[in-house]
Amino acid sequence: MLYVFITPTSLYSQTEFKYTGNPLVRHIFTADPTARVFDGKLYVYTSHDLKDADYYTMKDWRVFSTDNMEDWIDYGDFFGLDDIPWAKSMAWAPDCVKRGDKYYFYYPVERTKIGVAVSSNPVSGFKDSGKPLIDNTSNVKLIGPEPIDPSVIIDNGQAYIFFGCREFRWAKLNDDMVSIKGKINKVKLIGNEGDKEGFGGYYGEGPFIFKKDGLFYIIYSNGWGNQSTIVYATSKSVEGPFEYKGEVIKNVGCSTSHGSIVEFKNKYYLFYHTRDLSGHNNRRSVCFDLISFDKNGNIVPAVKTTSSLVSGKDYYTGKGRIALSSDGNMHDNDDMQATMMSLMILAKAGLQDKTSLYVYADHVWGSEKNDLEIMRHSAEECGKRFSFDNTRFIAAVENPEQAYEAMCNEILKSTAENPLFIVAAGPMQVVGEALNRAFRKEPASLSYVTVISHSEWNNEHADKPHANEKPHSGWTWNKMEKSFGQRVNFNLISDQNGTGISENAYKSKNKFKAPSWISWEWMKESSDSDVRWVYEQTRKKPAGPDFSDAGLVYYLCADLDGERGDENGNPIKLKYWLEQVDKY
Repeated sequence: MLYVFITPTSLYSQTEFKYTGNPLVRHIFTADPTARVFDGKLYVYTSHDLKDADYYTMKDWRVFSTDNMEDWIDYGDFFGLDDIPWAKSMAWAPDCVKRGDKYYFYYPVERTKIGVAVSSNPVSGFKDSGKPLIDNTSNVKLIGPEPIDPSVIIDNGQAYIFFGCREFRWAKLNDDMVSIKGKINKVKLIGNEGDKEGFGGYYGEGPFIFKKDGLFYIIYSNGWGNQSTIVYATSKSVEGPFEYKGEVIKNVGCSTSHGSIVEFKNKYYLFYHTRDLSGHNNRRSVCFDLISFDKNGNIVPAVKTTSSLVSGKDYYTGKGRIALSSDGNMHDNDDMQATMMSLMILAKAGLQDKTSLYVYADHVWGSEKNDLEIMRHSAEECGKRFSFDNTRFIAAVENPEQAYEAMCNEILKSTAENPLFIVAAGPMQVVGEALNRAFRKEPASLSYVTVISHSEWNNEHADKPHANEKPHSGWTWNKMEKSFGQRVNFNLISDQNGTGISENAYKSKNKFKAPSWISWEWMKESSDSDVRWVYEQTRKKPAGPDFSDAGLVYYLCADLDGERGDENGNPIKLKYWLEQVDKY
């Protein structure tokens, strides 16, 4: 869809498109992406390869933006060589930063100069400052043979610019952002001594600097050709020295490498380019993938993907698999009832064959009395009743290792076409350990996993054992989010236990706050024998009624009036949905 807008200073087109997987941009050739977040929106500034290019003879730059990583806008050739009176060729890898209420666009031209343009708008109205910021004419020894690929960072009020091909330089910028402050310096890289072009920490070109948790990272290309890729070095000081650490991503099949890393909405993304769209090294295409960091701050190398990383809805839409993990064997007797209700909801939605794993009794630190056998009956007898013939049922407390590996294997199967939805209806230990194991084996698989929870008790219990049980610790919701939140889609819905004294809640209580079955009596009178059976069985379970964890499954897959994702379910809505399913 194409829109044309007229501004006071220019005529430019605005093209809307959707991300459907890599490459991100498919209607033109783009390269050298620098991703920046301004005022809550993500912008990607790129160079622009010509459609018939046989060399890097680019003439203008492009900028794209998104609010959600799925819906994008291309603002056209917002700035180009025609806007620079002192430059004639080679509009190469750019950068853009914001300071105050102005945007500063940095660009290399002619392989010898770097310029700056300024605007009050991130996508239009840029005006060249009038002369090069950096020019190696008659000054190659100081500036280097090829001052290209600028990258700018502002730290503690001081702006710095990094640049260079084969020889790496940095300098401070004055507060005006368009002039150099002091001298130009060589960047000191250590740990890459003796590395040759295309291997290890050799410095080739394409630097991008950012700061995370007090540490400065520079990613850069280690050369050109079939072996070269993006690597990185770190320092506690913006002025270095920077120590080479390793690869950011494996070679993606393009003879040049240039990228950037950005945090957007609590996830980190690596932007880079490939030649996948054209098969030609001079006609490149911008891509992005998720990237993460280990507990020591090291980059976990990104995995090149082609499928969309945008997970879409947080509830089940018919594609992929469902796995569940619930307890019921210690403290939390409600799962004895909620398990049966959950399996009935899944069955009535026709999702038996999509439900690949049910881990129950997942309080792996021990069981109470005969609770394990009651849970076994709830899960496995209900599984038989509702024909979950291909679902694997595992009692985690009996064999935690088996439960971890089974859940891990389900995660490892996950792709864009076969995502996994995990209903976390017990303590997070099984889910967290499975994610951890899958992350070590195949990090990319986590990008297609959604974990759904609702209960603060479940989310925190691993590290908050009751006074009457042995001390224990393990995975919590917060630990999982911190470790895997860059990849996994964590969805914490409203607490399904209900509040106050409402009888119309999954955990029904009367005015005296005592358990009440009044809101569930319709099950006893139902014309559906399955509903009556679940009612009869759950009335035999200890305590109750408490079907709160089943609210997760209702949210996931029940489509009352054609709509899924209702986190405000209750007994009446469930009744109407079951009648609707039975009718059709």
